[in-house]
Amino acid sequence: MPLPRSAVMPNVPPDPDTLRVRLRHVHLPMLAEMGFVTWEADPWRASRGPRFDEVGAVFEALQSDAIEIPDSLVVGCRRLEAERQERQERLDR
Repeated sequence: MPLPRSAVMPNVPPDPDTLRVRLRHVHLPMLAEMGFVTWEADPWRASRGPRFDEVGAVFEALQSDAIEIPDSLVVGCRRLEAERQERQERLDR
């Protein structure tokens, strides 16, 4: 999915122009400087950087404990919402 559409949380739609500017001038450069992503402006795309595994571990921990983390971090993230629902269904059985 192309940027910035892939960065939009479905339940909290930001202004697309503001998101585009912030991704291009703030978030992606910062993440690239830290080695978490690599990105290009034309075509506009981002991929895992050499240190992505470090943040990948955080994503995996969030996903594995989705039922325990605050709603504000789960709502709007399809992956975490699905994981939370699956875990809750297993607990209810």
